[in-house]
Amino acid sequence: MFTYFHDHKLKYNKGQVAPFFIVIMVAIVIMALVTVNLSKVALTKTESANSADAGALAAGSVMANVFNSIAKYNAQMEFQFWSSFTAISVSFTIAVGSLSFALATGCTSFACAGAAAANVAWYTILALGIAVTAFKVAQYLTYQTIRSKIAQKGWEGAVKAGHQFVFINAGIGSKLKEGAQRDDFKNFMDNTVSHAPSYTYSWQDGQGRDHYVESQVTIDPVNKFKLQTTLLPAVAISAALILAGWLAGKGANVPGLVLACWWSTCCCPLGLPPQCAICCANQIVACTTAMPFLIGAIAALATAWAGLTPTGSIIEEEEDGGIIGAATSMWIYAWIDDIDHNRKVVVRTTQHHGGTDLGLWTAQYPDTFSSSRVDFKGNGEIHPPKLKHDASIEAVDFP
Repeated sequence: MFTYFHDHKLKYNKGQVAPFFIVIMVAIVIMALVTVNLSKVALTKTESANSADAGALAAGSVMANVFNSIAKYNAQMEFQFWSSFTAISVSFTIAVGSLSFALATGCTSFACAGAAAANVAWYTILALGIAVTAFKVAQYLTYQTIRSKIAQKGWEGAVKAGHQFVFINAGIGSKLKEGAQRDDFKNFMDNTVSHAPSYTYSWQDGQGRDHYVESQVTIDPVNKFKLQTTLLPAVAISAALILAGWLAGKGANVPGLVLACWWSTCCCPLGLPPQCAICCANQIVACTTAMPFLIGAIAALATAWAGLTPTGSIIEEEEDGGIIGAATSMWIYAWIDDIDHNRKVVVRTTQHHGGTDLGLWTAQYPDTFSSSRVDFKGNGEIHPPKLKHDASIEAVDFP
């Protein structure tokens, strides 16, 4: 047609615009195809960015709830500590008061009352040993609940939620065919996605083109706890109580205040029959023998009570067992001072879609990468407990 038109251009007037119309149509088709291609790339980028933001916010919200729960349990842990410390301090006061009374009356006519007071102190110290042991166990179990059931399980749940929201918002569902493909995706979401750092879901469309979506969720583990503890290890406190009980028992019984009590029943003022002077002398020997034991028991009790004050600080990284875990578990935990954690969630996602054969050429779609970082610190604190951790997007599309 073009040759004919060229040879007869002066004589032929019909259809002169047809060649130009064809050229214009081809250009329009090409522009339409390019527009479709660009719109698909833009849509993929939008879905990728949305999935990264949704995954990061979902994981960050879970982590905010985890840290708020830790703060709540930490308040309970601190309340338990001060309640138990107060009750134990009352028992310490009773024991020290009884020993002081025994110490003051051992060489007087009230030696029998002193002996009884020393025995009361011994039973009180025995009860203290049981109370301190129960106190340590209760604080340890509360801490382990925080560490394993809240921190660890919560972290796992946050990572899983991040992955799930990435895949849910990546537009995969609209690209899968009804039936086997969608069932496979559901099975992947229900049974495969967990708390691993990354997952990839891939499929093929009806034209045999390969597609995949990759999700990466990064959250630092919640396993480094800064703990406020008692000044002395529990074993040292128990040893001091055992020593105090032994000393109190020695001071109360033969050759201590029990014998002084027996001699005090016949102790008479000077100038009366000689046997009275012998009784008084024997009483003094017995009671003075008891005095060092009573003083030692008071000193041991003071050491044990001082050891219970919350003035120690340790960092525990091991979840269970290990040298660090064994060493730190020797103390009585007061509360959690803080958790060494950056309070960040980072989500990265990549989408790959195979090229499309458009007839004139094959459109190749570049891999689409998106990222999102969420900070869930908010205004929350572990100690003093403040349940105000909250998730917010901090940055997007970073390397």
